[in-house]
Amino acid sequence: MKRLAIAGSSGYLCRNIIEHERQRRGDVEILGLDIRPPASAEALPHRFVEFDILDPRLADALRSFRPDTVIHAAFVLAPIRDRRKMRRVNVDRCCNVLEGAANCGAGRVMLVSSANTSPETLRDIVRSRHPDKRACPAR
Repeated sequence: MKRLAIAGSSGYLCRNIIEHERQRRGDVEILGLDIRPPASAEALPHRFVEFDILDPRLADALRSFRPDTVIHAAFVLAPIRDRRKMRRVNVDRCCNVLEGAANCGAGRVMLVSSANTSPETLRDIVRSRHPDKRACPAR
């Protein structure tokens, strides 16, 4: 059975991914992670954990679920005037999901982001946390 963990699972994009995966494949188990519960039964993951993905429990939730793939689509689409808050929402959360995915043994990660997160900013943050790794190349 395939195991899929989705951060931002209650958003529009991920609701459609969940519906698609449930209709297309019978052999997938989905863990949803979001700050708000799913809006419809059609987009209900098999398991759901309601919390901010900056929460330290993210690593434990991913480790206990052991996903094959992690999709990170938890971000703020509309610009926020507070640049520190925007960085915390879009960049720090992304790094937390990437670290959680690396530590739980996920073989694949799909990163969906907004125009408010620049690749250079994310690359610099990942390099500062993991200076020996080449991450997020800007090409």
